[in-house]
Amino acid sequence: MPLYQEGSTAKYIVQQYLAACGGQGALNSLNNMCAVGQVKMATWDMHQSGCNTNSKRHCEVGAFVLWQKNPDLWVLELVVSGCKISAGSNRKVAWSQSSSSSNASKGPPRSLRRFFQGLDPRSTTNLFLNAICVGEKTIKDEECFILKLESSIDMLKDEKCFVHHTILGYLSQRTGLLIQFEDTKLVKLKSPRGDSNVFWKISMEAMHEDYSTLKVSTLLTVGRLQQ
Repeated sequence: MPLYQEGSTAKYIVQQYLAACGGQGALNSLNNMCAVGQVKMATWDMHQSGCNTNSKRHCEVGAFVLWQKNPDLWVLELVVSGCKISAGSNRKVAWSQSSSSSNASKGPPRSLRRFFQGLDPRSTTNLFLNAICVGEKTIKDEECFILKLESSIDMLKDEKCFVHHTILGYLSQRTGLLIQFEDTKLVKLKSPRGDSNVFWKISMEAMHEDYSTLKVSTLLTVGRLQQ
């Protein structure tokens, strides 16, 4: 499929998603949103001894609270294993704070963090406006269109540690709603000794399992996140 057709097809799919969520007018009428959820984070320690590789899985649990006010005001608090992280944007300043660091920067409104894309249909719509349609896939008996978004070279230059950043969205052909969201980053970091680079791949997958109609809009109410 030619690139211009991939782009125009993606825009049509995004408009179908917007309509399935209630339409632009209905979403604009929602001034405030609050979401509460549980977090489960797993890590693996890998040790190699001779020809054998041993791995040990560690799992931590926690919770998050997200407040958002239309269109660009939001605050997120996340607690996992006794560690608290908060972040937010008030249209003029974006900040993040944890037990180890605190950062604030002036500039244009910052979008909702990528982990929580899909909770807000407006953020999801804006995210995929410049995507292209790259095919179809069946997910849990749902025939889905695949929308792909890759960060531009200019955006990667702004984030100096990013080498590549790809986002995939799987939208149901039947309902128009977002079923699965994937985010993959290739990050370049300096080694502890500083004489070479280390490449680190970060992948996140979110399954959107159930939607409910709240007032005039259809919003995600059940989902899972894996990282």
